[in-house]
Amino acid sequence: MKVKILFFALLLAPLYLATPATAENPAHVKQLQETNKCPKCDLSGADLKGANLSDADLQGANLIGANLSNAILERANLMSANLVGVDLSNAQMSRSILMGANLIEANLSNANLISADLRYANLVAATLMNVNLTNSELDGANLVGVNLSSANLNGANLLGANLTGATGLPFDLPGAATTRGPFTPPPGSGTPDGRESGGSRVVPSQKTPPRRGEPRENRNNGNVPTGIPETQQK
Repeated sequence: MKVKILFFALLLAPLYLATPATAENPAHVKQLQETNKCPKCDLSGADLKGANLSDADLQGANLIGANLSNAILERANLMSANLVGVDLSNAQMSRSILMGANLIEANLSNANLISADLRYANLVAATLMNVNLTNSELDGANLVGVNLSSANLNGANLLGANLTGATGLPFDLPGAATTRGPFTPPPGSGTPDGRESGGSRVVPSQKTPPRRGEPRENRNNGNVPTGIPETQQK
């Protein structure tokens, strides 16, 4: 008898081991639904498809593997939230705060992220097909291996963003110039997790052509007065 019990226990063990280790806390889900505030809550694996979470406070929340497809997250605070593998396809997230959020392998296809704050967010291997990132802040973001096919990046700030291995990136971003090399954040602005930035980056263009009659830019480090033709410089 004991042998049979042991046999069935061993037979069923893989099924228990295969059960996902993450599951939402029902009390936290209820708190979010009733108050629209659940910072640092455990919402991993939660089914929030189509939920209206505009202006929600989810700072530092655990949303690993959650279903937020078609959800409304406009102006929501998701700073430093754990969104690994989350489904945010078709989500409305304009002006949302995702600074320092972990979005590894997240699905953001067709999402609306107009004017969203994604500074220093980790988007490694995320799907960003047809996403609208108009005027969004992506400076210092980790975009290694992301799929940006048909993404709208008009006016997006990609200063210091790591685009190594990214696919679907347009060759010419309006008002921006592409450069390579390591990016050093300004003093006191380091990344939340202390990681280094590097690889490809996009730097917004700051220069405008001189107007007719105005002297051209001095390219001699101040040794020759502005306006003197370069052919006369010694």
